[in-house]
Amino acid sequence: MTPPAVPHKIPARAWGIVALVSLALLLFILDRQVLAVLKTTLKARMGWTDLDYSWLVTGFSVAYTLGALFAGRFIDRFGTRLTASLSIGVMSIAAILCGTATNFSEMLAARIVLGFADAGVTIAAVVAVARWFPAERRATAISFKTPFGLMGFVIAPPLVALITAHHDWHYAFFIPGAFGLLVPVVWWWLDKNPPDYGVPPAPKRSVSWRELFRFRALWGILIARVVAEPVYVFYINWQPGFLQEGMGMTLADVGRYAWIPPVASSALAIFGGMVSDRLVRRGYSATRSRTTVMQGCALLGAALWMLPFSRNWALAIGVFAIIHMIYTQWNNLGAALIADSLPREMTGTAFGVLNFLIGVVGATMNLAIGALIQGFGYSAVFAALGLLYPLAAVVLWWFYVRTPAPKPALSPL
Repeated sequence: MTPPAVPHKIPARAWGIVALVSLALLLFILDRQVLAVLKTTLKARMGWTDLDYSWLVTGFSVAYTLGALFAGRFIDRFGTRLTASLSIGVMSIAAILCGTATNFSEMLAARIVLGFADAGVTIAAVVAVARWFPAERRATAISFKTPFGLMGFVIAPPLVALITAHHDWHYAFFIPGAFGLLVPVVWWWLDKNPPDYGVPPAPKRSVSWRELFRFRALWGILIARVVAEPVYVFYINWQPGFLQEGMGMTLADVGRYAWIPPVASSALAIFGGMVSDRLVRRGYSATRSRTTVMQGCALLGAALWMLPFSRNWALAIGVFAIIHMIYTQWNNLGAALIADSLPREMTGTAFGVLNFLIGVVGATMNLAIGALIQGFGYSAVFAALGLLYPLAAVVLWWFYVRTPAPKPALSPL
């Protein structure tokens, strides 16, 4: 533990970046969700099947996963100002092209472009916030994006329905896309000359993979996130089915209560960042402050073990609220941990590798979870998943507490 950190003066422009990042992520979620909301409409209008729709989702997901690797390296070479402006512009154009599509092939091409651009938006957003804030405020600033991401999921269905009812389905793509074209202009003006907070500016260059993977700190967060990710894969893809099949809820019941976990976790997201930053200001190292909060949250992952023994709806919703809260804290504080632990000229590539691995784990573990449910039922799934976050907490302890990673020799954020 070191003496308490002297607070840095944060320019107003930094909070402008947070607001702009939140807006960009809101548009990012909207552009992704429009197709999901219009699925039934487009099946009727275009004559598509469920298999066609699955290919549209898969095309987007593959492009997003691969795009993360390219986007991360592009950020390290050219910075967040160019990357974010370009990515948001391409994302908005791709959304408009979705609205002009007249057949399956055109829509698939537009979704692939959208997925590739979205990867640049998400990584540039986190890196930009990390670079505009010092360590003692970084986690809080990163956490502010969570409620706005949730807002995209909340407003997409009524907004798309309203636009489609008064105009046509094409405009559900056109309007968010057209609005998004204004964001790169503001971003280009705002994201320039971030303060260095006493750290020399890092050179803009493409780091080698060998340079990147020699950092023990990177291995720690990569392994921990890969270990824990199947829990969130279950939450996203299998939770609604479990609530109906395992808890006896109807589809209407799921609609009434399934919004509670993400809303509750969003309310706690900023609190977790504030606790972590407060530890930094009290003299704890940034990495120790992030991992302490992450480990404390991770131990609650064992709550999944309660689900096979009860059919109480309130208990199930409460447990899934805990799981979503853990994921949110790990997503935000894990991003801060990368920014705290690695040289500045490597952070974009590191985020790209992390997003790529999470995409691969999401695709493969989804199949594994399905096979496990079919062969052994939900009880076996919860027995396995309940171990993962505590195990990931052990990984963090091993890499950051038991044998702390050496401080980077180049240019930390």
